[in-house]
Amino acid sequence: FDVSILNPKSGEIIIKLTASQTAHLKEGRYVYDVILINKVDGKVYRAVEGMALVNPGVTDVQSGIIPPSTPPVAVGPNPPENPIEGNLWWNTHEGRMYIYYTDQDSSQWVQTNPSSKDNERSF
Repeated sequence: FDVSILNPKSGEIIIKLTASQTAHLKEGRYVYDVILINKVDGKVYRAVEGMALVNPGVTDVQSGIIPPSTPPVAVGPNPPENPIEGNLWWNTHEGRMYIYYTDQDSSQWVQTNPSSKDNERSF
């Protein structure tokens, strides 16, 4: 089966998988991350835009937006404003990654890779 993944705004095909590329797939559902490369000011940015759900043997095509599987990563010396649970932040001052975590009674930035030297650190 052929699979085409479209840009939801323009309708342009951004990824096409031909029958020869999908012949090894067995009956069932498959999820593909859609990764777009964007060049801005000579720099290349890579971001997971969304996912496409493929079910072999399906003849009807349904359109819709599946939310990204990877949250965006904020980069800078200070945490981003108005975060939601699961947001990621790369602290350029410390060279460390944080995730915004919400428990029963509070929300905070928690280091994703704490070292044994660090005490409980959050922003």
